[in-house]
Amino acid sequence: MSRARAETLLMRSVDGLTTPEEEAELAALIERHPELAAEQADFHHLKEITDTMTQRILAEAEREPPRLDAATRTSLGTAQLAIAVGYALVVGYALVELVADPSAPLAVRGGVLLMVGGGGVIVAYLLWRRTRGRDPYHDIDR
Repeated sequence: MSRARAETLLMRSVDGLTTPEEEAELAALIERHPELAAEQADFHHLKEITDTMTQRILAEAEREPPRLDAATRTSLGTAQLAIAVGYALVVGYALVELVADPSAPLAVRGGVLLMVGGGGVIVAYLLWRRTRGRDPYHDIDR
């Protein structure tokens, strides 16, 4: 039997993918070459280590979302700025029209005031996020 076939059987055994025929073939091979038993044990040990590493990586990915690259952050920042400026223009125009036309319905006046208030909160939050600086400990769970 070739060395490649022995390695294939060992790998399939470690991964739990062997058929009953392959298990019998591997058992006979280990019986003829006892050093393969030690190699199989080493492979099992390595699989335990890599499985543990995989679990840790997946746990980290769940806890901390991936960070956006610089181009994406720049695009999103530009989009936020464009939305904020557009919002300010539309709401500013609506406010000017409301001041100029006191006969506007109460629902329209209330809606515009709510838009101004909500938009103001969002813009203030975005400005606060941009100007507060980086927290050197933001990666640490508190």
